[in-house]
Amino acid sequence: MSEKVFHGSPKIFDAETANPRLNERINENGEVIFSEESFHATPHEWIALAYTYTPKPIEGLSGDNAFYNMGVNLYSDEKTVVIFGIGSLEESLVHLYGQGGYLYHFDNGDFVYKEGLGSQEVISTSPTTPLHMERIEDPVKRMTELGVTFDFVDVSK
Repeated sequence: MSEKVFHGSPKIFDAETANPRLNERINENGEVIFSEESFHATPHEWIALAYTYTPKPIEGLSGDNAFYNMGVNLYSDEKTVVIFGIGSLEESLVHLYGQGGYLYHFDNGDFVYKEGLGSQEVISTSPTTPLHMERIEDPVKRMTELGVTFDFVDVSK
């Protein structure tokens, strides 16, 4: 693993430390495979950048899929971000990432892998302080530079 791990957020942290909270993962059979107070990060900058998104309601739609959203497979090393939106990929990317976000860098020594998590994520079970925080004005440009591809799913269809 690299010397650093990353965490992406659409907002700046409101504390000096990243604090664990209850996180659960449920498998396709409805069984809890991970349940722990934890703070999650990834050794991959591109994954953290994907999490700088801001989910937003899609005007004129209702129901569970009525949001601009994104998905990353944390169990695979494929550099693909699935974008759920309406109209076009480009329009949906603006809704999700147009306000930028924050990329936090942490010492990987504060993080461990736990069974039940995706192979692309690690956790800390105690508060941890970022080594560095950077404002990312254009997460899409940065992800593209890192080799990320985007798949688009039009939720109106």
